Amino acid sequence: MHRKALAVRQKTLPPTHPLVAAAMVTLARNLESQGRTADAEALMRQARAIVEGLPPSHPNRIAGSWTLAALLRKHARSPAEARSLYRRAEAGAMERMRSFAAFDATAQAELRKYAPIFAGQVSVAWQLSNPAAPKR
Repeated sequence: MHRKALAVRQKTLPPTHPLVAAAMVTLARNLESQGRTADAEALMRQARAIVEGLPPSHPNRIAGSWTLAALLRKHARSPAEARSLYRRAEAGAMERMRSFAAFDATAQAELRKYAPIFAGQVSVAWQLSNPAAPKR
């Protein structure tokens, strides 16, 4: 069903539309849950390439870097690249946070949404500093 949804979006939307990228990420997560990590990574890379044209603070661009970084971190693939992707996601999230006039409930909820980016950065930094540590 995820493949069909992606096909429909690819047929009806421009190839650079964020909804095409979103469908790719959904399919990639499904493939990852089936243990098809290489296929999932390839799809996430395609999705990230689509959203790279958006402003750095756009939620879809932040998510594009974040989701690929999380996959790389989880499967201990290229921790240096994962760290770089987390940094890009963090930069976009922090730019987004600066757009709020006050640190009100809406801004706080937005920041909480990006908490996994910061936790992922710590985790991947640990992987880089201690390659013999167990992978998580």
